[in-house]
Amino acid sequence: MRVGEVLDAAHSFPFRPLGEMLEDRPFIVIAPHPDDESLACGGLIVEACRQGLRGKVVIVSDGAGSHPNSRAYPPDRLASLREEEARQAGAELGLKPEEMLFLGLPDRFVPYKGEDAERAIGVIADCVREIGAGSLFVSWRHDPHCDHGRPTGSRARFSVASGKSDCSSMSSGDIRSHPRLRLIRCVAGSRSASMMR
Repeated sequence: MRVGEVLDAAHSFPFRPLGEMLEDRPFIVIAPHPDDESLACGGLIVEACRQGLRGKVVIVSDGAGSHPNSRAYPPDRLASLREEEARQAGAELGLKPEEMLFLGLPDRFVPYKGEDAERAIGVIADCVREIGAGSLFVSWRHDPHCDHGRPTGSRARFSVASGKSDCSSMSSGDIRSHPRLRLIRCVAGSRSASMMR
């Protein structure tokens, strides 16, 4: 499928008012890296904030892997810069500082199993429960970036649905088992959009 075909097909999408789509409930955007929240869901965040619908952005990785071997921006400096830029972008989009959460997992090496992964899933699931979120916005499962394809959002949804923090036995049926928490996959950037099939 070509980008032009995707754009043409978009005219037939069943558009609804944002409040109706979100069921007037809070939402969570799970961003693999600092900037993914703006690239994939910036319009959603701005419009939701304008309408008084609140949400939370959870940024999973530290963003330090975007410029490997950079002398000007070694990993610690880059991670700090990317978090500050994400905070500034969040403020421009209308988010309050407490509506952004940084998990700080290693960029390009976000774990999908093990203790760190389970802890991240638990934090996301706690956020869902805390704000009563009705929707999780996550990366498209076929995104080619190694951190974007990780099933973090799906596993958090399972954790909320089942009350379990250990998601190692999760199946695709379990992901769909929570009737009041929708998982919505986002595509960021034209590179990913052109790869949809």
